[in-house]
Amino acid sequence: MKGGDTVGTGSRRYDAGKKANGWKGFIVTDTLGLLVTVWVLAASWQDRDGAKSALVATSLAAPSMRQKGFAVHPRRWVVERTFAWLTAHRRLARDYERIPEVPEAIICLAAIAGMDRRITRGTPVRRQAPRTFTWS
Repeated sequence: MKGGDTVGTGSRRYDAGKKANGWKGFIVTDTLGLLVTVWVLAASWQDRDGAKSALVATSLAAPSMRQKGFAVHPRRWVVERTFAWLTAHRRLARDYERIPEVPEAIICLAAIAGMDRRITRGTPVRRQAPRTFTWS
């Protein structure tokens, strides 16, 4: 999440590789795209360290996962789709927070809202209504 200009430089971190300041969010989802774990770190952290921390947090949050090693799942892009669902929330477009716990909570609330919407509608969410054309 890119940091806003109003956030002080003391709490804003910079990632030189991505040329961005703010926070990095790491999520772990299930095969349906439902959020299992969220881990938010300063942008100055390396991606490999953040991914390792997110996986450790997942093993602590859901110890009943009995998979040994890493296996590529045939349904790829589930995490990217979940990130797209989360960024539909306006509060996650730009970060104005000074501590990482606040973006974590906002991501969790956005995931809860998305799950609630999926449960109550019972059908997949459509971003736009289909266009209908009439010829006269």
